[in-house]
Amino acid sequence: MDAEDHNPGGSPESLPAGSSTAERFVWPPLKPTTTSPTEPPTQPPARPSPQTARPTNAGIGPSPLSTAITQIERTWLGLVSSPWPIRSAEAGWSPNTPEEYCWRCGRTVGPFEVTPPESADPGCTGCRGTRPPWSRFIRLGDYAGVLREAILEIKFAQWRRLGHTLGVELGRAIERRIEWAAADGTRIDRERLFLVPIPAPLLRRMRMGIDHTLVLARGVRSVVGGRIIRPIARRHSPSQLEVPPSQRQRNAAGSFVASRRWLPGRWGGLGRLQGPELAGATLIAIDDVKTTGATMTAGCRSLLAAIQKGWGVPNKQLPQIWAATVGVTPEREARDDTGDVADSLSDFAPLT
Repeated sequence: MDAEDHNPGGSPESLPAGSSTAERFVWPPLKPTTTSPTEPPTQPPARPSPQTARPTNAGIGPSPLSTAITQIERTWLGLVSSPWPIRSAEAGWSPNTPEEYCWRCGRTVGPFEVTPPESADPGCTGCRGTRPPWSRFIRLGDYAGVLREAILEIKFAQWRRLGHTLGVELGRAIERRIEWAAADGTRIDRERLFLVPIPAPLLRRMRMGIDHTLVLARGVRSVVGGRIIRPIARRHSPSQLEVPPSQRQRNAAGSFVASRRWLPGRWGGLGRLQGPELAGATLIAIDDVKTTGATMTAGCRSLLAAIQKGWGVPNKQLPQIWAATVGVTPEREARDDTGDVADSLSDFAPLT
């Protein structure tokens, strides 16, 4: 409808001087338009696909400035690897979502393969019918690709900053699991949340030059809070890499013992822990990699035994234990990974 149709009695001579036909008074007023008549209407934004909705590191990817700085460091300062946010973004890596692995054993699973905790037979096909010493399992991803390289660099090249960064990533994954547990009615008391790094033997830590699980635990603590405790120690025994996967359960079972400096009694002054603090608490055991699960299983069982016997906590008040690792070896490789891992460690042999 033209403007003249809104002012039937009007004429150009009846308008004030200097006015144009576009500025005539019309009644009723025209509704304002948000787009120009010559512009096509704006299309609604496309709904993100499940793949684009998946959390990624795209937001912390390399900017032009950081890319230039990294190139200078590589050329002039001999930088071997980029910082983790840049490296993971370049590789297209992102942490697993809780739907991608079993909440009970950490195994990679497909859709509708895992039953919830309230089921009669909870877990996935790989862990149903078993009784792991932990109630929840959290991981960052498969022990492969850029994540595998980062874990090896932490352990055998003593890259503490990288270890802290991966610990922060693991802490975010744990935080998501805590939120999920709260939605299911299981609330975590942050005042009684304890982080337990799975220890390596003292001689091995001295040889490697780093306590890598402690570094990871400190990164986790910066996200979820809590307190780091070390109630178990580990005797010197052959490395899990040195024994076949079929013998790792036996190798790890006898290597964990209660740490004397954390036991109550005459050593209790160093531990600063009392039984009531542990009753009904939540302990998160932290390690770098789960392959067969022998180390984590033996460590958590030793942890429960130390709390039950050393601190006298009754069975009904034993704390719940969660297990958290950075990587989980894919199931096919976990059956026989000794040679593959040994070959990969040869690159770090001069640093050990």
